[in-house]
Amino acid sequence: MKKVFYVLIFVCLAFSLVSCSKKIDVNEFIAQNAGESEGLALCALYTKNNQLLKDVLESGVDVDACSKDKVSALMWAARTSNYGAVELLLKSNADPCRVSSEDLTALDYACVAGSLRCAELLVKAGADVNRVSKGDFTPLFIAVNQEGTEKLAEFLVKNGADINRQDSHGDSALIYAVYSQNYGQVKNLLKNGADKNLKNADGETALDIAKNMDEKKIIRILSE
Repeated sequence: MKKVFYVLIFVCLAFSLVSCSKKIDVNEFIAQNAGESEGLALCALYTKNNQLLKDVLESGVDVDACSKDKVSALMWAARTSNYGAVELLLKSNADPCRVSSEDLTALDYACVAGSLRCAELLVKAGADVNRVSKGDFTPLFIAVNQEGTEKLAEFLVKNGADINRQDSHGDSALIYAVYSQNYGQVKNLLKNGADKNLKNADGETALDIAKNMDEKKIIRILSE
């Protein structure tokens, strides 16, 4: 990150400390930070003060203003599992389909964080559950690589995510879960209709990969 970003963080953390003892004056905050390219909504989020964020949004700022790496306030809120902020931003018409310089959306970031609640809000607001990033990932692919995200993955599938989509190498969400040694996710995907017979570009099924990795629990469930 560039120096200006660290200066912004310092300023916002200072405001955050002050907020522990008194309410931040939104007009003062806007005056202090109006020149920051990161955008006031994103700046307010760094303070971890949702009331300040609400006040800033009500002042009419650009809700979709981004940081240098094209991360919007909505993306940051999703990435940090800040449900309240995601809700506030969407009510202020934040764009759930905006893309960062990493070619990720707020829904992708919610999946990285394993946040089902944030994902629910974003999908309801129109986020695309089947969008493919430049890295050839969909939100489902991202979710299955995280621990404890069975309910999140199931939610995505029930809302239209293609459970049997294969990437450019032919790997499916099920194969991703096997590579991640995620037994719970493998079991969950099978329950929700994942095709265990799909082969990747190497001609391997999820079971073949599990055997190569000697993942006995996963081998058992894939052999049923």
